[in-house]
Amino acid sequence: MSHRSLAYWMAGLACVLSPAAWGQEMARVVSTTPVIQTVSVTEPMCTSVGSSPATCTQTTQLQNRITHYNVVYEYGGKTYGASLAQDPGQWLPISVTPVVEAVVPAIPPTVWVTAPAPTAVVVAPYPYVYAPVYRPYPFSMHFGFYGGRGFRHWR
Repeated sequence: MSHRSLAYWMAGLACVLSPAAWGQEMARVVSTTPVIQTVSVTEPMCTSVGSSPATCTQTTQLQNRITHYNVVYEYGGKTYGASLAQDPGQWLPISVTPVVEAVVPAIPPTVWVTAPAPTAVVVAPYPYVYAPVYRPYPFSMHFGFYGGRGFRHWR
């Protein structure tokens, strides 16, 4: 395999595996603010003196840790916010679901119309003397013979 065809193959694979090829929407991150909270952390602390066995105890310390990130991002000309466990960087992959807003139609005013009194109508069951007869198939196919051993029979 030549170097050029290998490069083309690798470029094609990169295009197929990229998020843009699969329709992944990306939003631009406007700002990221880490939220730092004081949490209590329990850790074992072991001490040993000379040749005596180590003695371990549990110690609790207060530490400042980043618990999450408040992210402000922009998509479609609008600004949105989210709390994320990790810093997303400059671009945030998002999932877009279209929402159809229900439009309430305006109710037209009620209009009352009076109709004339109905007249008697007589309908005959069939407009013809006899009921129509329909054949099961509107066409027929003959393959060179008709009937039993008559005209143009096979043999």
